[in-house]
Formats: sequence, structure tokens, C-alpha cells
Amino acid sequence: MITVDDVAFLRSRHGLKALENASALALTSDSLIADVADLRRRYGDRASALAEVVRSRRRAVGRLREPERWLLTDLSLQQATTAVVAAHRAAEIARRFGGAVVHDVTCSVGAELVELADTGGIGAVIGSDLDPVRLAMAAHNVTGVTLLRADALTPTSTADVLIADPARRSSGGSRTFRPDDFSPPLLDVLTTY
Repeated sequence: MITVDDVAFLRSRHGLKALENASALALTSDSLIADVADLRRRYGDRASALAEVVRSRRRAVGRLREPERWLLTDLSLQQATTAVVAAHRAAEIARRFGGAVVHDVTCSVGAELVELADTGGIGAVIGSDLDPVRLAMAAHNVTGVTLLRADALTPTSTADVLIADPARRSSGGSRTFRPDDFSPPLLDVLTTY
């Protein structure tokens, strides 16, 4: 499990170089044990975080713009809105609500925020999440937005447009289709806003 300290390391000059070095490894199911052992010899306790981010970046190809620069985990990638969908939504928000302040109350690692920040016609972008690790990753992945650590079920802004995309996967990665099992539960989000 990646920690806030791991994210701070990965964002550092040394961490970025370590990610570059880890990217040169195969990190496949056949080589993973040997590759992680190599990373552990070079980077100690950061080995697992390096392997997780590099493997997740590879799976993000075709889903996120410039996946090679993202900090993310497998689970956060599974839950991330694809760039095409997020860009379409951002363009529609800009068209319908030009100049609006937009707040993604479940921003995770920032997949929606990247597209909102890069779309002209949006006044300002706010992202919030309860998970400090994902929020730290979002701080790396997105520039030009305001980030807050906050519960999606506690209004924290007076934004004109709110986006909420509750997680539909458990920590084990299995998908749920019951709105009561979303995190936060969909009815609670709708009631709050």
C-alpha cells in the first residue's frame, strides 16, 4: 500500500529518477519478484511503490493522457474516468456554464481535474478527496487547481458546478453495481447536494 511519504518521495527529484529507472524493468508477472528485489536493493522500502506506479502507468495507456507522468495505483486507475469521457464532460460544462467554478468532490488522483483544468471557459477548478494518498497524487498529476482534503458528504465550497463520481470498486478491486455500496453511497451524495 502506497503512503503519503511514498508519494512525497516519488514526487522528489530522486523519486522521479527512481521511477525512470523502474520503468526500464519488465515488471511482468514472470519477472516481478526479481524486479522488485532489484528495486529493493536500490531503493529500499520504496520498491513496492515504484513497481505499483510503473505497472499502473502501463495499464493507463489509452485511458489517460500522458500516463507516463502520472502517480496512481491499480485501484485508482480502475476508478479513474477515462480522458475521453472527462474531456467531453469538461467541454460540456464549459459550453453550458461558461466561467463557472467547478468542484469535483470525489477527485481521487485527478483524472477529471486534468481535463477540467485544460478546458478553456471554466472559471476555476477545485478537487477534494478524503484519501490523503490520492490527494497527494492529484497534487502531482494536476496543476492550476485548488485541492482540499474533505469528505464528499460535507459541502466545502460554493462552486457553481459539482461533480461526484463515487467509487464503485471495493479495496479488493471487485466492481459493485449497488448504489448503496458506492463510496460514498450515491443516495447520500444526492441528498447532500
